[in-house]
Amino acid sequence: MAGTSSTSTPGQPVPERLVQTYGDGLFDETIWLLAPDATYDDCYLHAQAAERAEVLTEL
Repeated sequence: MAGTSSTSTPGQPVPERLVQTYGDGLFDETIWLLAPDATYDDCYLHAQAAERAEVLTEL
């Protein structure tokens, strides 16, 4: 939406609030919420980003 901010709490981005509210994980077998300090390896943001980057370079 034009004119809307990605934060509703000053200094706290929306993704950070989502992780704080719901935790990292897979929701409804559809949506992955990854975090830089995830409890589980499958939800670890940096590892997943590196894995995806590697896959894309092999295409």
